[in-house]
Amino acid sequence: CNEALVPVCLVTWLITYRMPVFALESVFDCTLGNALISVLYEIQRCHVLMNCAVLSAVTLPAALAQPSQDRAAVIGPLISGLLGGCGGGFMPLNKGLDPLAAGSNWRIGSSAVASIWLFLTAHYPTTKAVIGLSTRTARVVAVIFFV
Repeated sequence: CNEALVPVCLVTWLITYRMPVFALESVFDCTLGNALISVLYEIQRCHVLMNCAVLSAVTLPAALAQPSQDRAAVIGPLISGLLGGCGGGFMPLNKGLDPLAAGSNWRIGSSAVASIWLFLTAHYPTTKAVIGLSTRTARVVAVIFFV
């Protein structure tokens, strides 16, 4: 649990129920409001991608048949990062792969690129050493790519 959860929920409740409707409409109908919503959505989408990929990268090596320091899970972090970063493109799950029928959209393509980037710079030991970026820097680059 995060200690910022209660104040954020309180502010959200106050904005939703106590702020006049016309004030919210005027903020979100302008160019600056639309840009703010778009940037915040992309940051949230990248945050979900990173958390899904990290959770998969941490969980799966422990489940390998022969755990080793030299082995790393490959497919799990890539797929979970892709699904986490596509912004609900495959939801509800009964849609299957229908979102890919007309070709890949930006949400799916960008999450695939960011998932591969984070895997190569933060999870896979060989490329992590060759690229030489810290995990924090790799995450910042991924957020900038999304925004």
